[in-house]
Amino acid sequence: MPFDYAALRQAYSQAGGRAAWMLNNGYDLSLADQSLASGADLIAFGRPFIANPDLGARLRQGGPFKIPDRATFMVVAMWGTLITPF
Repeated sequence: MPFDYAALRQAYSQAGGRAAWMLNNGYDLSLADQSLASGADLIAFGRPFIANPDLGARLRQGGPFKIPDRATFMVVAMWGTLITPF
């Protein structure tokens, strides 16, 4: 059974919640657009953004998208600089 975001948002609002409504977990552009049209305020792209640091541009262009590879998410060099492989 899919998660009921509408019920969660309703419970949040009834409890007095007034902050922006952010959704995440497995979103692509189509699902993000659908969720925004249904009342979400913003969508978080986790793994797709890590794999594609220029994700905004890639979404606007329709791709291409790199497949997230957990082995390459973060590489820390000896001097402590965080490097994201492209």
